[in-house]
Amino acid sequence: MNSPTTQNTDAGRRIRWLIALVPVFPPLYLSSVLALRDFREWKRGALALMAVYLLSQLLAAMLTPTPGVSVLLAAARSLFILALLTAGAWLGDIRRLQPLLLGLALVFLTALASSAFTYGADIFNLRLKHPYYTEVSLGLAGAVAVLLIASWNNGNRWVRLLFGLLAFTIMALSGSRGALLALLAGALAGIWQGNKKLFPALVGGVGLVVLATALSKLTVAAKAVERLFSLTLTGRNRFWADAWNVFLSHPWGGVGPYQLGPYLKSLYWGQCQLWPLLERIGLVCPPWLERFSGAWIIAHNIILHQLGETGVIGAAGLLLLLLWIGYAVWRARHPLLTAVFVMYMVMGLVDVPTAVPSLFLAEFFWVAMGMALAQAGFFTKPTNTHPS
Repeated sequence: MNSPTTQNTDAGRRIRWLIALVPVFPPLYLSSVLALRDFREWKRGALALMAVYLLSQLLAAMLTPTPGVSVLLAAARSLFILALLTAGAWLGDIRRLQPLLLGLALVFLTALASSAFTYGADIFNLRLKHPYYTEVSLGLAGAVAVLLIASWNNGNRWVRLLFGLLAFTIMALSGSRGALLALLAGALAGIWQGNKKLFPALVGGVGLVVLATALSKLTVAAKAVERLFSLTLTGRNRFWADAWNVFLSHPWGGVGPYQLGPYLKSLYWGQCQLWPLLERIGLVCPPWLERFSGAWIIAHNIILHQLGETGVIGAAGLLLLLLWIGYAVWRARHPLLTAVFVMYMVMGLVDVPTAVPSLFLAEFFWVAMGMALAQAGFFTKPTNTHPS
């Protein structure tokens, strides 16, 4: 029979491999639901706030045009977010998420290989492609990787450098301006709290801005990178207007979770589409998936998207949850968790990076914020609170 120490070591190894594989096979994050077994470890005040959040989502769902479906979807989504927060509180320290870098490296190399195979010499002129990650997702994944590298205390310097260069290459070729702006804001916030290891992240982000600016003045064909210097909204003003109009038509409960897409006329064409790279090789949407074609269409702003889906009641519940988390981040005084929170909030101005389920990026946010809540004293189990 194995000793308790051996069993704990084996369990820790399995958890590390599970975390490492999540970016490659995102459904693995559903295992976080098991963390609900420790839900009662939250302190009374935390449980009260979580209950208010859950009730706000359910009440909003009851006021939608499709209350039956909306209540089920709202319950599933809210409980999943609470499970992710609990999983993060149980893990305790953001350094426990460093194995994500292994999976991210595979995702990044797949994106580079797929784009090189598809575009050939135009790889620097067209935005990066991946079989199932979007350009924006790749950009934000690159930013997440940069922050995780900053928390890597014991890693080989040259390995960290190679990981960093790979992450910044992905950010550059993804052409995601939101991810770059978010990384700069997050790095500044972390540095302000005393983490000087985030200086390379800040310098690298500024370097991408300088590179994009220089390329925009030259005749080099690198439009994907040049896009980082562009200040256009690329249609987001129309998406925001659509979401606002939906809110005005359904002010109290919105139209329901995952049901906003068909109302965003600037984005929704009524046709189910898979990722472009998959469609290029002949994979098309199966008939059974057509009815869900608008589920992942977003308003490109956290608050506007929530107002459209859940009205003022649900949006108030989410805002309360985020304000509480922001307070916990401030109270925990953990520079990397501060960087993650600020990065995602800035990204939320032009995207909805907190919407679950996702390709692990939203799940990463909620797990990291669960760590902040635990380190701020809202969880009764002991956690490792050493800042990275």
